[in-house]
Amino acid sequence: IAALTGEHDSMLEEVGRLEQQLTALDTETEGVERRISNIRDRTAKDRPVLEVLAERIAAATAELERLEEASAVSREQRDARFREESAVSERLSTCQVEIATVSEREVHLKRQVNTIIAELKELEETVKASKETEIALELLRQRIEPLHDQ
Repeated sequence: IAALTGEHDSMLEEVGRLEQQLTALDTETEGVERRISNIRDRTAKDRPVLEVLAERIAAATAELERLEEASAVSREQRDARFREESAVSERLSTCQVEIATVSEREVHLKRQVNTIIAELKELEETVKASKETEIALELLRQRIEPLHDQ
């Protein structure tokens, strides 16, 4: 009986301790449930904002994709313009070389023209001198011919 009474008392103490633990766990469970409820309330309050933010994120993502596509198109256009500019620059360089060549040729031709003009003046003077000499010789012949006939 004494052993059973001791065991009974020990069991009662154990039951008391378990009841205290149960009470503590019930209190903790209530606290956890309150926190869960608070979290659900806040989540419910934040859900419309969350949905709006999700929509904004989707819109921003779509806008980002559009801008990336536009950026790619702009890069392609820039590259095409760069290629065109390079081609134009190359043609310009070629034209500048041709202009320099033509300018040198022009200077050379002007020198030739000046030389030819000088030669032409010389020839005109020679022709003039020849005509004067011819006239003088004709006059001399006309004077000498009567003398020669005599």
